[in-house]
Amino acid sequence: MALSEDRARASKPPVEARSNVRVSSLGDGRPGASAQQLHKSLRKDWLRRNRRLFGILAGILILIATAANAAFFLLGQPWMGGFFSGAVLTFWVLARASPPGWIENWQLGAWGEQKTAKELSHLPDSWVVLHDVKTGRGGNIDHLAIGPGGVFVFDSKRWSGTVEVRGDEVRIVRWKGGPSNPWTGASHVAALARETHSRVLSKTRIRQRVHPVVVIWGDFPQGSAGDRCRFVAGEQLVHWLAEQPLEIADHRVHQIAIAVRSAWDLG
Repeated sequence: MALSEDRARASKPPVEARSNVRVSSLGDGRPGASAQQLHKSLRKDWLRRNRRLFGILAGILILIATAANAAFFLLGQPWMGGFFSGAVLTFWVLARASPPGWIENWQLGAWGEQKTAKELSHLPDSWVVLHDVKTGRGGNIDHLAIGPGGVFVFDSKRWSGTVEVRGDEVRIVRWKGGPSNPWTGASHVAALARETHSRVLSKTRIRQRVHPVVVIWGDFPQGSAGDRCRFVAGEQLVHWLAEQPLEIADHRVHQIAIAVRSAWDLG
């Protein structure tokens, strides 16, 4: 007979702020590694494709700096020429260090994953956490957590602006009074959870529900919301996990973790 939610919550020990959550016991990826690798690759490719443009820009800036230095020398203010040359060099360095936003978003994503990993490290040692799990199609699962509260697939997001969730619809307002931008990735996170469930069932015959969760780092006043996919503020993640009803007995957590690892061919 299934435990009621109240009895289930009462039967679990409270979460303590400690960092001995079992991660390395099963082996996993480095948080944010896939996003950082893709950011590095895209940035390198962007610099390569724009090498000629940066060369032309450098030539123009050198001519401008040379002319400015000569002018300031004639005016008896050579120090201004040095200041101007420094400003020109800074502009060129910043231009090369500023790829398009769609490339920089991958670095922001990596930072979000690292923050989530740090938060998950405060779970009790009754939990097992995996990071950057490759799906075999060029994609990955940011984090997987297995514990008394169940199995959870996490997708980490670091957003600027205020986030509002209605059902599974997400809208982000970048500035007060500005337009809202929709985010439609919840279905992808839910699909990863379903696939994890199917893989575990296929390989081990264990029927275990898998919960899709989007971890939000940013202004998210609701704290927790969503229907089929749950959205949780990053700083509330550990507390939210502690509030989940009991799904897996403590002595079976490691068994389920091994099953999840096997499902994704982690060896």
